[in-house]
Amino acid sequence: MGQWSNRLRQYDSAYQQSEAATNHIPDGRYKVEIERAEIRPNTFSGDLELVLDMVIIDGDYADRHIFKRHNLEQEQRFPFLKGDLETCGLSLNTLSELEDRLHELIGVTLEVSLRTVQGKQDPTKTYQNCYVVRRLERNAQSAPEPVTERGDPFLD
Repeated sequence: MGQWSNRLRQYDSAYQQSEAATNHIPDGRYKVEIERAEIRPNTFSGDLELVLDMVIIDGDYADRHIFKRHNLEQEQRFPFLKGDLETCGLSLNTLSELEDRLHELIGVTLEVSLRTVQGKQDPTKTYQNCYVVRRLERNAQSAPEPVTERGDPFLD
């Protein structure tokens, strides 16, 4: 018996009675905020990709993450990349600007749509695609306090 077995024994009954949680977020539309944006090599292909880590900010799935990926080395996919970036308010003259401007995506609020599709190469597999629907403006209730002349909203 391991060193933690006795301590964990007190939770055996609760563990047996609990249902297994699923990481699946149902298809639908969600209000999200971009929490992180990075360029990195794709695990399988090695192609560079833009990865957006978005957090659902309201509803039953609040605080859950949705990831949106764009391949940066497939020219036929550039219209989708460019459309999503422009929806986020980021217009680029060249793709090489992207890395230095990723910070402009952080905090952008969007409506996204999740849709499950059948695999093209293997119809027994399904995948969930994420589509950027539109940019959302922050509502007045969640807007930050205005900064005073001294630069600190809590000084006044």
